Amino acid sequence: MGARVRIPSGPPQSIITNPYNRKDAFFSSLTEDFKKVEQEIGRLRTQLDDLSRKRYFAETSGDKEKVFNARIDLADSALRNCSAISDYIRKVSKSIASEIDAKNEIVAQSLGAIKKARNLDALQTWYTEELAPFWNKVEQEWDIIAEMREKEKAPSG
Repeated sequence: MGARVRIPSGPPQSIITNPYNRKDAFFSSLTEDFKKVEQEIGRLRTQLDDLSRKRYFAETSGDKEKVFNARIDLADSALRNCSAISDYIRKVSKSIASEIDAKNEIVAQSLGAIKKARNLDALQTWYTEELAPFWNKVEQEWDIIAEMREKEKAPSG
C-alpha cells in the first residue's frame, strides 16, 4: 500500500500570493504602504479644498494677478495629488503608474510654460484641455484599485 495523503481542510490556499499561508511581513508592510499613501492623498485633498476656496476668493476680488496665482497653486497641488495617486497605483500596477508619471511630467512641463508667460487665458485652456482629462483618468484608475482593495477587505460569506 502507498503512503497516506492528508487532504487539508478549509478554503483552498493560493500558492502564488502567499505560499506559506501566513500573515507575514510582506503583506502587513504592503497594507502599511497603502495606508501611508492614503493618508498623503487625504492630506493633499484637504489642501486642494483649501486652495479651491483661495481661488474662489481671488476670483471674487477681481485681481487678475491673485486669480492667476491661486489657479497656479491649485494646479500644482492637483499635479502633486496625481503623483500621490500614482504611488498608490504603483502598489498594484507599475505599468499604469509609469503611464501616469509620464503624463504628469508632460502636463507639468506645459504648465511651466504657462507660468513663465503668466497668461490667464492659456491657463484656463490648459485646465480644460490638459489637466481635467488627465486628472479624471487618474481618479478613475484610483477608484478601480480602491474598489478592488475594499472588496478584498470585505468578509466573504
